[in-house]
Formats: sequence, structure tokens, C-alpha cells
Amino acid sequence: MQLEVGDRGVSDRLDEAVDYTQVASAIRELSNGERFDLLEALATRTADMLMERFSPEHLRLRVRKQQVKPAG
Repeated sequence: MQLEVGDRGVSDRLDEAVDYTQVASAIRELSNGERFDLLEALATRTADMLMERFSPEHLRLRVRKQQVKPAG
């Protein structure tokens, strides 16, 4: 696990951080409101929406299909 908090790690102020409940809500809203055939399209649209809505300094996004298992 990697944690990169930058300057926000120095403070314990909620108003200086991203509210992850709002992030989760925004992702649910997007995924429930649009249909995606490609995982890459979902990831791109999600990253764009998060950058626009929350303006983070950095963004690392991982999107996985939970029900899909590798062949073999």
C-alpha cells in the first residue's frame, strides 16, 4: 500500500482535504447514469470527472471488473 498525502498530511483539517464520501458518491452517480462497454472508457470518464469536480493535485485511479476471472 502506498500513501502519498503531501502537505495535507501535515494538517488534520477536513476543509483542506478531499471528502472521500463525495468522491464515492460522484463515482456512483457517473457509473449509474451512463453505460460503458469498455472499462477504459469508464476509467477515462471517471478520471476526467474527478479532475473537473475535485481539482486534485494528483489522481491515481484503478478500475477493476470484480466478476471477471482470467482464463486458465
